[in-house]
Amino acid sequence: MAHGKTEIIEAKPVLCDVEHADARLGQRPLAEWEKLIQTKEFAERVRTDLEEILTAIHAARPEPKEGLFTFGFSSGSAILVAEGDA
Repeated sequence: MAHGKTEIIEAKPVLCDVEHADARLGQRPLAEWEKLIQTKEFAERVRTDLEEILTAIHAARPEPKEGLFTFGFSSGSAILVAEGDA
């Protein structure tokens, strides 16, 4: 956040049973700073603090201004591998 740099996080391939594939696809790789968030309250406090700081910075920017918060995207996929092919 301090430098506002984009970080591409690449997950390593994971083999799991088909029965658990949906649960695995719901998990996304995390940046190191995301791993520090332990509770909902902590995340909400961070969001509030950052919003305060970013609002002040945003107000000082010249026009046209971008949205204060924009969100990235993620994607996931799975392939079936026969037991003998793994």
